[in-house]
Amino acid sequence: MYNNYITTTKECRNVEKNGNIIGFHLEVENPYFTDVYFHEISRMLVRVDNIVFSEDDINFTLKGHTYTLREMETIDTLLWNLNEKATLFVPYGSDITNSSHMVEVGIGITKNHYLLSVI
Repeated sequence: MYNNYITTTKECRNVEKNGNIIGFHLEVENPYFTDVYFHEISRMLVRVDNIVFSEDDINFTLKGHTYTLREMETIDTLLWNLNEKATLFVPYGSDITNSSHMVEVGIGITKNHYLLSVI
């Protein structure tokens, strides 16, 4: 039902602004077994070694547009398609590429399923 490997590469890319590292990008795939509406994404979490970044820290980019989780909660018309790649931005002030790190990603999806019974 879920994809255990939502990261599409074992590589994080530093993001620089004015010559300073401000964070990193990480490419992920939709972990659910079908398309997901933006408002159904209920949690995002990235852990680098023992540092936890919550959804308030993370930006989500899909199809060239960047959103916070709070913005995504209000969007009920956009889909993250199955196997479609998105990019997470995580604010991390150190060079993520200079040594080995344990990077974990979690994405929570809340689906509402309705049953209709016709008598």
